[in-house]
Amino acid sequence: MTSRWWRTWRRTSGRPGTLRRGDVPCLLEAGAGLAVARAAILVVPFRRIARILGEPGVETPRDPLPREEEEAALRVGWAVRAVAARTPWDSRCLAQALAAMAMLRRRRLDGTLYLGVTTVSPAGERKLEAHAWVRSGPHLLTGEPGHERFTVVTSFARRPAISPAAEPAAGSARRLAGAGAGRAEATSSSSEERSTRLPT
Repeated sequence: MTSRWWRTWRRTSGRPGTLRRGDVPCLLEAGAGLAVARAAILVVPFRRIARILGEPGVETPRDPLPREEEEAALRVGWAVRAVAARTPWDSRCLAQALAAMAMLRRRRLDGTLYLGVTTVSPAGERKLEAHAWVRSGPHLLTGEPGHERFTVVTSFARRPAISPAAEPAAGSARRLAGAGAGRAEATSSSSEERSTRLPT
């Protein structure tokens, strides 16, 4: 039973037929993320969840990602989908989207979470249906099947943060730019003063 269940991991779409190095930690991270996401959906108002999803109403670029970033993003999507299909709790679209966004953030990767709605009419009764999905670059990581039926009502974009190693360099660049602007302003003021000075 256990071996048959484990073999089904390898048939999840988006990955080759064998687990590769780093896949198991990624699957465990996805499982923890899905559990936390499900708990948050049940007990936390969505307006509070939305605060950590990123900037509302915007999207990250759809341009192709560098190879390493693309592989990392696709691995996130695969892991979330694989675990979500086998959790004993409800891990539908919103839980998957929240877990994927958290994993992208840890890897400092771009990601956009979309929320969409559509109207269905089962047995002649109109009913509103919602869906959530995540995109990174040109790739849909979660919620892809059927997402085109939904009209996007809002989105949340998460752009990668500056790494700690890059922050000093960024700060130095800003200081140099500020110093350069100050010198240029001083030079301009000095030139204006000389040009307006009356000859003796």
